[in-house]
Amino acid sequence: MSPEHEEPDLERQGVLDALRLVGSLGLTVVGTITLFFLAGLWLSKRFQLGALPIVGGVVLGVALAFLWVYRRLARHLDREARTRGPDERADT
Repeated sequence: MSPEHEEPDLERQGVLDALRLVGSLGLTVVGTITLFFLAGLWLSKRFQLGALPIVGGVVLGVALAFLWVYRRLARHLDREARTRGPDERADT
């Protein structure tokens, strides 16, 4: 295979990796917030507490989703930095 054919494959792989990361982060955010919203809704109905558990669940879900996304991105960026060569690191 010639070098001309390898570059588009690497570019395509980079795009697919980025899409996979964005999809995974999106599911993390939506799933976490939804889970905590539903838990707050259940608590609210079960113990007749009004809207407080729902709001608390959403706030907690947003906070945890942010934390998980931050950690995942930090791991991803660290892994990217380790796989790059020294010449490529100097350009960024």
